[in-house]
Amino acid sequence: MSDSGIADARASARPPAREHPVDVVLRALSEGVILLDREGRVIEINPAAERLCGTRRESALGRHHSEIFPLHGGVPSSGRPHPVEAALQGQGTSADRNDLQLQTRDGRRYALTLRLRPMPGGGALIVFSDVSEFNLLTEELAYRASHDALTGLLNREEFDARARALHQQARENGQTAVLCYLDLDQFKVINDTLGHDAGDGLLHQLAGELRSQLEPDDALARLGGDEFGVLLPRRDLTTARETVDRLVEAVRRFRYSWNGQSYAVTASVGVALIDGSSESVSRAMSLADAACFVAKDAGRDRVRIAGQDDELARRYVQMSLIGKIGKSLDEDRFLLHYEDVVATAEPRRVVYRELLVRMRDEDGRLHTPGAFIQAAERYSLMTALDRWVLRHALAGIARLPPDEVIYAINLSGQSLSNDKFLDFVLSEIDASGVDPGRLCFEITETAAVSRLTEAVRFIRRVAEGGCRFALDDFGAGMASFSYLKNFPVHILKIDGSFVRAMLASHADRGMVESINRIGHEFGLKTVAEHVESAALLVPLREIGVDWAQGRAIAWGRPFSELIPAN
Repeated sequence: MSDSGIADARASARPPAREHPVDVVLRALSEGVILLDREGRVIEINPAAERLCGTRRESALGRHHSEIFPLHGGVPSSGRPHPVEAALQGQGTSADRNDLQLQTRDGRRYALTLRLRPMPGGGALIVFSDVSEFNLLTEELAYRASHDALTGLLNREEFDARARALHQQARENGQTAVLCYLDLDQFKVINDTLGHDAGDGLLHQLAGELRSQLEPDDALARLGGDEFGVLLPRRDLTTARETVDRLVEAVRRFRYSWNGQSYAVTASVGVALIDGSSESVSRAMSLADAACFVAKDAGRDRVRIAGQDDELARRYVQMSLIGKIGKSLDEDRFLLHYEDVVATAEPRRVVYRELLVRMRDEDGRLHTPGAFIQAAERYSLMTALDRWVLRHALAGIARLPPDEVIYAINLSGQSLSNDKFLDFVLSEIDASGVDPGRLCFEITETAAVSRLTEAVRFIRRVAEGGCRFALDDFGAGMASFSYLKNFPVHILKIDGSFVRAMLASHADRGMVESINRIGHEFGLKTVAEHVESAALLVPLREIGVDWAQGRAIAWGRPFSELIPAN
């Protein structure tokens, strides 16, 4: 073999040169990294930066940063120096800038977070990340947090926030506004005869008609069911009347087509003024609500302005209902229903049963909680009702054969802050002989957050005895995640508004995934509420939600059917 052949063989036998550790790190980073010399020319660029900038390392080296890394937004036009030039001039760092965009040669734009640092001896280090998808998701979640999923209108929380802002303005500068409570008159007929899909379609279409009658600064919200709220800034009762009449006429003219048939609805509207003398937004809302009741009682399809007569009518209506609640308690005419909750992985296995209260009137007709809970809360009867529910629930559970099912009892916010009720719960559980491990108490997110200190204390005391706690309607407010760590709960029930729409909405599915992931990170079981279609079980299993509840699982049934006869 020749000398050159021996040299070649020896060379081929040598191990390859080891990479510098810095090169290994740069290649592994998911963030883009660009190193510039003192003139702003590229002297190093990692693979992530190549991908984001749409260039190759070989063509980037030696070129000015403005060619490789063209920034848009938040630069000289805003009055601030160009961030890269500032770093090259040794003017400190720019950390977590998120008002910038990078435009590649092929026209794509990325939203960036950007960090810059001057280098010793001159030059600068650029570290950046693509946050476009994160920003879009953040915007979508913010939109979802303030808007109704069905109609696209503002939701109750956003409506309340805007009303509070108008109330504050009225107190500070005397600028008045008008609040309207609009309730459809025949919507229940549509739902009962045509089904909920038809009702949802009507609400969606009518929302657009109502919005078209308002000014850009006016606010329109769906408050729940077939109830809408309207805020008219910079108006008094006289100047607002034309707009309100226009809304009523728009509903009157509206026709909804379903399966070749046309259907009409009308609306009753209650109106209240927000001015400097208004006690609170909730007071104005109550007045508008009461005026709407009067409009309905007067024949519907009309407007009533809140005033003394409306207040008296409201008190009469509410006190009449309160009398029925009190009489039903005295005569033991409440009863319990239950809804099954199943494991998503084993839909036939019942793991949890939620107990729900119903009120039977003197004619034998059943009323769901929506018909009487609000009045009971307004007139402080909820704790008495919670006592009835707990006592009868424990009596029934004690008669059930042993099983692995958890039985859930709902508690109101009023009861959470009642010290005597806490003692009542503990003594009733002890007297019943029911294993506390079979019990779970459900508390809505709203009630828990509004009474944070009392809720935490209540949960801890009762949980020490072995009972579980579930946080209901979780996700309805975007402050949910920040509060979750304060609640020593065991089960997280994902708000049904996200679950219902998750097949058609990536954002709603994303919310379900996020809540489920956060719940699991806290070691909690997760429950999807309002599972109204069996098709929802597939994505819920894929996401990893533990349990499911809703009409597709089981309809509510009398609790007495579960209890042995003797």
